[in-house]
Amino acid sequence: MGQFVPWFDHIVLLSAPTGVLLERVRTRTGNPYGKSPAETAQILENIREIEPLLRQMATLELATDRPLNDVTEAILHLGQ
Repeated sequence: MGQFVPWFDHIVLLSAPTGVLLERVRTRTGNPYGKSPAETAQILENIREIEPLLRQMATLELATDRPLNDVTEAILHLGQ
C-alpha cells in the first residue's frame, strides 16, 4: 500500500474509538463480520497492530465519532 502514497495529495485515516467501532459492528445489519468472538478479537488485533501503521502514512486523521457532516466537510475542504 505504501507504494501508492506518492500518487495522492492526501491520505485520510477515518478512525473511531474502539468502543464506538465495536458497537457499530455489533449493531449493523448488512454485514455479519465481526459478530463472533474470533472476529471481534481480530478487529481488536487490527486496531492494535494495523491502525498505527495506517496512522503513520496518513496526512490527516478524522475521528468518525463526530457528525457525518463534519467529517464530510473536512474531507471536501482538502480539495480546495
